[in-house]
Amino acid sequence: MSADRFQLIAVRLLRGNFINRAVDPELFDYLEDPANVDGLNDFLGRLGLRALRTGNGETWFAALRRLDESNRNAARETAALAKRELRHWVSFLKLTMSALNEPAPAAGALLHAHRLNQAIHENLNLQETLRTLVQRVRSTADASLQKMLELVINWALREDQGLLELIDEDKGIYRLTGKVDWVLDMILAIDEAKERETPKTPPASAQTGSLFPISKDGS
Repeated sequence: MSADRFQLIAVRLLRGNFINRAVDPELFDYLEDPANVDGLNDFLGRLGLRALRTGNGETWFAALRRLDESNRNAARETAALAKRELRHWVSFLKLTMSALNEPAPAAGALLHAHRLNQAIHENLNLQETLRTLVQRVRSTADASLQKMLELVINWALREDQGLLELIDEDKGIYRLTGKVDWVLDMILAIDEAKERETPKTPPASAQTGSLFPISKDGS
């Protein structure tokens, strides 16, 4: 069983996915043992990677062990892509917060599509946020609110976005993934960088390693 969990965790992290306490309790519990984390990092280290936790300690992800000439360009490209996508992620999280009625999104929270749909229909600002997001990710906003919401949910479910996972298709229930924690860390890092008037890229995580996880293609 331990070997199976190790393999599953390694595969997920290498694909650029996340291990969250609420979403993946068994896998997260496995990583509560420092010896298991050491073993995982021994394996990831052969690929120039290591497992890190988000600032709230609730999510694991894989990041570059260190930046050097061999990976600096790839890290810069990954960071630039993430920063371009950030405004889309922020817009999506604003929408989900309206349905969850929470001050901040949290990985593991359940999202009911009908509640989100109702919240959007009752709020003109959310309607504008939805239209803008659809224009950015689909290059069109010429659709009903319901259709635009479906487009956004499907976009968030895509593997390259990884913000949602499907729980019950018939009832329209989804769950926020561990990537939400990483996105919130990214926002905080950029805000702190602006406050300190640092160069373009946000600061590294408080732990050793790049703030940005590896991309889906492993770069």
